Amino acid sequence: MLVPMSVKVKHQSRSVEHHLCVPRAEAWPAIVSLVDDLAPLERLSVEPPWRLAFEMDTTESQLEFSQGTFLIRDDGTECHVAFGLVFDPVPSDAALTEVDRILVDMSARLRELPGG
Repeated sequence: MLVPMSVKVKHQSRSVEHHLCVPRAEAWPAIVSLVDDLAPLERLSVEPPWRLAFEMDTTESQLEFSQGTFLIRDDGTECHVAFGLVFDPVPSDAALTEVDRILVDMSARLRELPGG
């Protein structure tokens, strides 16, 4: 969809965070592997070892648009991981239910990472 530059599209966003008891350098490969498991449609930005953004295929989804971003804050011997999800400007009730499921699943995946 082509949007004129004068029109701002406002999307919804939600996030989950988790502290890991490992250094960022150890968490980064696990985040890359996690994203690979999600089978993203496209990687939008990869900035090792702190940021990875991707777009998901929404063909089988209630969402019309879905992008995820992992950010890893370095805390020396530990790190903090945040996952942000950006999605439809006006999602349906079914889409919001899907968003909740995605965030619960992502929170569980973050706890399963090394040091989680």
